Amino acid sequence: MARAFFTDPAFMRKAAGGREKEIWGCIGCLVCRESMVGAGLTGLEAAEMQLRGGSDVTIVEMLPELGQGMFEPVLREVKAGLLKYSPKLYMGWRLAGIEKSGVKLERVGTGETVHLAADAVVLALGSLPDSVQAAPLSREVRNTLLIGDANKAGKIYDAIKTGFCTAFSFDPL
Repeated sequence: MARAFFTDPAFMRKAAGGREKEIWGCIGCLVCRESMVGAGLTGLEAAEMQLRGGSDVTIVEMLPELGQGMFEPVLREVKAGLLKYSPKLYMGWRLAGIEKSGVKLERVGTGETVHLAADAVVLALGSLPDSVQAAPLSREVRNTLLIGDANKAGKIYDAIKTGFCTAFSFDPL
């Protein structure tokens, strides 16, 4: 049942309107192409969860290494859990745009661009409040929400709590 939420973006509207027969069903492939933009702790943990669930995940990070600035013992543990799934990595690339078919990336320093096909894009963009990035995104994507440090810099507990509360109160209608 949960996969239907991801398969049909209008799931809630159709279900609430008694139009269950119109809901797009999952074909059971269990593989969705996802681009995880940001390779800090939040991005890496989310990527591992998606990989464990069977998604094909590409991790994009503008810095040259995964988890820069993380406490070394934590980074080793997170990398060990993540890298066993062999995700595709684009280190030294920054997000240049989100399009209907995926993401446009730009290599830091050279300006070279590449397009990655994706069914879903997850943004885990750092520990400084940056609601400025949400403005152009909200023009392209309905229901753009700011959670965690994108809304207000704070502690990991606060980021998790706002993410959890937002997810359970989200209404796509």
